[in-house]
Amino acid sequence: MWTYTAARDTVKPGDTLNSTSSLCSAKGKFCLGFIVYDALNSSQLTIWSTTPNSQLWIASRDMHVLYPTGVLTLDKNKTLKIMDQGGTRLELCSAPKRTSNVVATLLESGNFILQEVNSVDGSTTQVFWQSFDYPTDTLMPGMKLGVNHRNGHVWSLASWLTEYNPETGPFTLEWDPKGRELKIKRRGVVYWTSGAFTSKRFKQIMMRYNVSIVSNENEDYFTYVALNQSSPSQWLLTSTGRLYDFGGFDIARADNCYGYNTDGGCQRWAEKPTCRHVGDTFELKNGFFRLTSSNSSFLNDSDTSLSISDCKDSCWKNCECLGFNFLFDIDQTGCQFWTGMNWQFIQDFNGDSTLSFYLLKKSPLNHGKHKGIWIGIGIAAAALLLMVLCIVCYLLRRRKFTLSGENETKIIENELLDLMKSDRPTDANALQNDGTMQHDLSVFSYASVMAATCNFSPENKLGQGGFGPVYKVKA
Repeated sequence: MWTYTAARDTVKPGDTLNSTSSLCSAKGKFCLGFIVYDALNSSQLTIWSTTPNSQLWIASRDMHVLYPTGVLTLDKNKTLKIMDQGGTRLELCSAPKRTSNVVATLLESGNFILQEVNSVDGSTTQVFWQSFDYPTDTLMPGMKLGVNHRNGHVWSLASWLTEYNPETGPFTLEWDPKGRELKIKRRGVVYWTSGAFTSKRFKQIMMRYNVSIVSNENEDYFTYVALNQSSPSQWLLTSTGRLYDFGGFDIARADNCYGYNTDGGCQRWAEKPTCRHVGDTFELKNGFFRLTSSNSSFLNDSDTSLSISDCKDSCWKNCECLGFNFLFDIDQTGCQFWTGMNWQFIQDFNGDSTLSFYLLKKSPLNHGKHKGIWIGIGIAAAALLLMVLCIVCYLLRRRKFTLSGENETKIIENELLDLMKSDRPTDANALQNDGTMQHDLSVFSYASVMAATCNFSPENKLGQGGFGPVYKVKA
């Protein structure tokens, strides 16, 4: 997409770089020139890497330069500035007047600097300005994240507004010197943190880098270099909140943070809406929406300062929102929403459709939620019923034993009354054959004896005889 043909890496006083030329580092690893970003005849002064082919830095991302009249120049007053047919668009730096041999050079590190050089050997005497102090959405080895206490300048990354619009976007990557951790914020709200830097590593970042943490009265900052120097390393913060290395792996996925989940470094910042559940996410699918009735709506927000993450945030908070996308194709700004229950999404499985939408994907864990609730209620009811039956059985059994005891007591009382009123004969056969009375021994029933001795209670035992124990009786 971008090529370099110029052999020079330096701009000298009086030189200009226009829209048809470029400046490249000594070995051709990085180049600088004007790139057109939209259909409005505007361009930006950009630094890009040739391997991989990626844009790394933009000089005036929120100020458009008219194409093809944009030029970069170092004038006779040693001022490095960007101009177009409307005049000076941005003054990058002006070197002190007393200095000599001032040039602007694109280094092999990708850093574009305004410097004073030694007139004999060309070595750097002092640096007045450098692009590394003004990062955009890409962090390269040697760049800093943090704060310069001497002038209050903050080093941080800021994403593009959209994939095709380089204006300042919603996400930032910052260094927190107090917590000694990296933070990704969206519109000022912390979405993700790396965890504190301890034992020479971050909790949420793989050990692929040599990290330097500097803290003194002049500055607090974080910087890194890749362990594998043979593979180029550049951290890119996307407009959706994803932070990844051009080496081919993710560093952070703030785009997967929804405000209630804390996995992968995500932070809590809000309670989820009542209609959203753990595991609900948005996913990008090809296809189109079809309206099944007139009770649903299609909403637009034409604000061109809105990115896709703003659309996502609004849809997440709206319980009737089923999906969303950007409104304007030219730069992917603005929002459009599909709300209501009467939209049917027809997914394209053949790859014929060029339309993509972000759809709410319900968590599989919540599909059977209501069924699970009813099962839980049924189990609880069964357990309660079983408990009630056990209590009833216990009470009935207790009542049975109580009645049995009362009947037994009544029988004993009756036996005692019979004993007291007894006028029975003196032997077991009552009378002899001749009808005369015999000896004066009385015969009692076993039940009467049981009643009189209270079931042969030890309390009524008087002693032990030759024929067995002797008990006192109640008459």
